[in-house]
Amino acid sequence: LALLMGYNASFIDHGEKREHVQEILNRCWDLLDVLSPSLLKLRLLTACYGEVYDEPLAEEARGIISSWDFASLTPEQQEAIAEFQNVVDNPYPWEEVE
Repeated sequence: LALLMGYNASFIDHGEKREHVQEILNRCWDLLDVLSPSLLKLRLLTACYGEVYDEPLAEEARGIISSWDFASLTPEQQEAIAEFQNVVDNPYPWEEVE
């Protein structure tokens, strides 16, 4: 998760950035299969979705969110939900639209 977030925040690319991100994503697919629904899994799904925009990832994230008791969300859960919604609402944050 930290590596994906770091690459996402970095503008520097010496030609190998996409390869490194793909390697991390390949490892994430294995992890996502075994992680139980949790805050960590939501954050990882959000980061992965932000790279590939694959709708099944978003659907799984929505499933985790909908399983939580909204009356007793922790600040971390609220932040994770906001991050997920931001990625869904802004699929191309670094593109200029004219």
